[in-house]
Amino acid sequence: MVQVDQKYTEICNVFVYYNFFVCTKHKKAVRSGCIPVEQCWPVQETQTDTNDDREIPAVERTTRTRHKQVILSFLGVTVFGLQISSLSLGLVAMSDANDSSGYAIKNYTLGQKGIMSGMMGYGNSLGNVMLGMMAHRFHVMNILPLASGLFSGTMAFVIPLAALHFGFEAACLAVLLQGLGLSFVYPCVYVHLSKWVVPHEQAKFSWVWSGHQVGHLIVMLTSGALYASPGGWPSVFYVPGIVGIIWGFAFLTWGVRSPAHHQTISPSEKEFIERHLKPKIKDRSGNEIVLRGSRTHDEVPWRSITKSVPMWALLIVQLSDLWVGECMMGPIFLHSVCRLSVMKVGLMTGVAYIANIMAGVLFACLAHRITDRVGLNFSRKFWTAIGLYGGSLSLLLLTIVGRHCYIATLFLESRIVINAATHPGYMSTILNVAPNLAATIASAFNAITSFLASTGPFYTGLIVKDEYNLIEWDIVFCTSIAVYIVGCTTFIIFGSTEAQDWDAPHVTTELGRMSPSSFDELPLKPRKPEAIKMKMIGKLKFLQKLNRSSVELKAGV
Repeated sequence: MVQVDQKYTEICNVFVYYNFFVCTKHKKAVRSGCIPVEQCWPVQETQTDTNDDREIPAVERTTRTRHKQVILSFLGVTVFGLQISSLSLGLVAMSDANDSSGYAIKNYTLGQKGIMSGMMGYGNSLGNVMLGMMAHRFHVMNILPLASGLFSGTMAFVIPLAALHFGFEAACLAVLLQGLGLSFVYPCVYVHLSKWVVPHEQAKFSWVWSGHQVGHLIVMLTSGALYASPGGWPSVFYVPGIVGIIWGFAFLTWGVRSPAHHQTISPSEKEFIERHLKPKIKDRSGNEIVLRGSRTHDEVPWRSITKSVPMWALLIVQLSDLWVGECMMGPIFLHSVCRLSVMKVGLMTGVAYIANIMAGVLFACLAHRITDRVGLNFSRKFWTAIGLYGGSLSLLLLTIVGRHCYIATLFLESRIVINAATHPGYMSTILNVAPNLAATIASAFNAITSFLASTGPFYTGLIVKDEYNLIEWDIVFCTSIAVYIVGCTTFIIFGSTEAQDWDAPHVTTELGRMSPSSFDELPLKPRKPEAIKMKMIGKLKFLQKLNRSSVELKAGV
């Protein structure tokens, strides 16, 4: 019994010294005004994350608030596609010698058309980094509709007026300013979706990015009628500008920053969104750490981002896809080489974008179903491969068929259809790799890719000296195939969907300000001395009973 008492005393002393050491560190942290450690330590009440939305009552499944906010973002991307497409088709319409509307014909060379088209990319590149950082610090609703709706819509009216009355340079400046206004779209939409779309619904809502193709579709289907109307080729710019202004006022009226700021959202849906968007981190024992005292980055970890291999892979695949899209100049190819009228060019391209939208919805539904079976990482790479490798095959077949008008048109437009597979592919990966800094990184990537992709029209104008020379166009198509293959292969080998450590928000605890990766180095939570003493007393009583039983056994023998 004496030995047991000594052992109990030694064990208690060890726990007392350990508890004194930990509490001393905690007291120093408390003096600095940090949040108590109980707010970031494992708690007993854990919330399980589900892969469905069965928590929402069935009566609310038809009128969910988050769907309305996603639709507003979708319409914003549509406005982006509208105004981008109006420029590409307007460059064809303003130089058509068959125009009978009475407006002056602008006989721009292919090089000048490439310069004006590139101004849109330079405008996007000019403001993206700054705008992505502003989107995290200011209300998205105050930035997105004013810049991408009202301002860019106004610039759509200025472009034809500048081309008619002030010359080529003034028109290029107007296009640059319109691109600057449209540069707000993607960073702000990423922020908006990060507040309303829970992680397991990202594939289902990837149809938001089909808005770009919807905008293309509207312009292509209506451009022929607008071109033949009394408004002439300037109306190709005016109508998308009007639509952008209307959307800007609609977003100002109904757009809401987050579920916490929505006045009429149901409590169950609000709790569903906020719970699934709350960051969940585990310590080395596997216990969930509730980040009630978490906060966003004080500064963007650019050094860590530049050292991240998955981010480089994502940048390369995005650049390859955007560069090929800018390099194609499809309407000009169809009008010059295939000898199609402006109305037929718009009609055939419109059919391609109808198929693209339908394919985008189909790919989104399939991706949502198979992701749980094959894994998120494989799913992202699989759909990216379909979009880019499939597009390479279409361009390869295009170079083979030559001047067969409708067959060449089929293969050229099939690239647009297959490209819809990239929506649940690499385009949604940024929300997995860096959900907290998605807008900032997306804006930086858009700035880099828009600037570099703007060289695509310049490259086409440099290679294609004669718009009717098919061999020169084939050089452009073969270059695009090589760029597609390099970008997609890089993403498949080096890409990832795992959230990066530098993206997670820092947490303030009693031990100081730490990143989630440092939780693995934390000691296990010390137990209370009373609990330790009661457990040791229980063991002591067991030893006493065991000793008493052995004594009685010996006495009986």
